[in-house]
Amino acid sequence: MHLNFPSRVPTPRDQMARSPSQPPLPSSIPNRPRDTPYTPLLFDNGTTHTPPLGPEYTPVPRYGTSAADRPTQVPPLVPRTLDGRYLVPRMLHLRGPDHIAAADPVMATLIPQIGPCALPQRRSPYAALVRSIVGQQLSAAAASAIYCRIETVTGGEPSVTRIQHTADEVLIAAGLSRRKLRFIRELTNRVESQQLDFGALSNLPDDQVNQELCTLPGVGPWTADMFLMFVLNRPDVLPLRDAGLQRSFRLLYDLPYSPSEILMQQIAAPWRPYRTVGCWYLWRALDKQ
Repeated sequence: MHLNFPSRVPTPRDQMARSPSQPPLPSSIPNRPRDTPYTPLLFDNGTTHTPPLGPEYTPVPRYGTSAADRPTQVPPLVPRTLDGRYLVPRMLHLRGPDHIAAADPVMATLIPQIGPCALPQRRSPYAALVRSIVGQQLSAAAASAIYCRIETVTGGEPSVTRIQHTADEVLIAAGLSRRKLRFIRELTNRVESQQLDFGALSNLPDDQVNQELCTLPGVGPWTADMFLMFVLNRPDVLPLRDAGLQRSFRLLYDLPYSPSEILMQQIAAPWRPYRTVGCWYLWRALDKQ
């Protein structure tokens, strides 16, 4: 059976599409031409995605343009910036809560109570690792107090130069134990000698970043996961060894016991690729207890 559909009246956009040489129509949004040709994000697996955020996000491929130049095991679908670093644009934080709420009824109830996602972002990779080492086996208040004293005696946010020019006795007097001081000195030496290159580290997939960081004394899987989430802003990290996360899983999902790592992975599987966003909501839920 043949159906005759009425022909659609051509619109100015149709005429513009057939005549590329014609200038675009004026836009109702100031300083923004209509039909702006956004540059697609090129992901590590060769697929593309056109961002809604504007032409400032213009990533380049990590590997060659041909399939033979790419390795068999490719990193996750994470867009990259011009200098090769991983990029978590705003759309991940905006889409993450909606995706998780649609996939998980428990989170669908929690997310409106918490509000919009507001993941903190730490600026200095070195200072973030120093902060993690300082806070090991301490309460949040004690760790914050010691870190503030370290900032005072070093003259600002910890950096390689400031730590190198601060005597051991001064750092110990600020509340740092000798064991943690040894860890920070080793971290400083590796960064200074470029054995630990934060620029190269940002180009690696999550599992390789975790392996590289865990070679540092005093840095374990939990510290590496926090680095991935809040320094490199990776969107799909699930810190299985975080005690607060385990407690939140148990309370929200009404579990009779503390969940195992396998159970946590099963519960958070529908959150992919926004598990970092889901963890942030679980931590905020604990704050409201």
